[in-house]
Amino acid sequence: MLMGCSQLLGLSFINFFPTLTATLGYSTTVTLLMAAPPWVFASICCVINVWHCDRTGERYFHLAVWWWTIIIGYIIALATMSTGGRYFSLFLMSLGYCGFALTLTWVSNAVPRPPAKRSVALGMVNGVGSIGNILGSYIWKTSWGPEYHQSMIIAICSLVLSTVLGLIMRQMLIRENKRMEREERELMEGPERERIEEAARLEGISFEEAVRRRKGFRYLY
Repeated sequence: MLMGCSQLLGLSFINFFPTLTATLGYSTTVTLLMAAPPWVFASICCVINVWHCDRTGERYFHLAVWWWTIIIGYIIALATMSTGGRYFSLFLMSLGYCGFALTLTWVSNAVPRPPAKRSVALGMVNGVGSIGNILGSYIWKTSWGPEYHQSMIIAICSLVLSTVLGLIMRQMLIRENKRMEREERELMEGPERERIEEAARLEGISFEEAVRRRKGFRYLY
């Protein structure tokens, strides 16, 4: 929940994206037109990211890499007010939502059963995480513009916190997977091993293949 909240605080620039684009110095019409391409690019990257995430079964880095991309975008925006540099930073910042799209997916994988528990977890993460949007509406003050340095520093800190919390969650899931593997190995001693060997013989497969098929649930991290 805290990870989702800090992530959305770091992504709160979305509510002020036209305002940030306006700092490039163009007219209102041109500003609004220029606000669109970063999100078209982000949409394409998002589709590729979720596809690759599903193919590999990996979760953490498919979120965190995009948080780091936003941080780079913020750093560029902090370092320059040039039109090219600022506009490029907006492209990098918009890519953050490629990771956000997978947040609830990771929650579903981390709390897969029972369904009621998973539903509550999704609701809590979604609800509490939305507090980040509320907090974010207060960090992009007009008085801090047009540079918005303070706003970006706060957002960077929140994304660093998300990175750390996500890493902790990842390590917890890895440890839990190792525990389940250890328990399965212990069950394969004695009578249990004999049953697996007998089943493998009847099915005409190797013992290793039978063990692989018997492998139970694992968390995705």
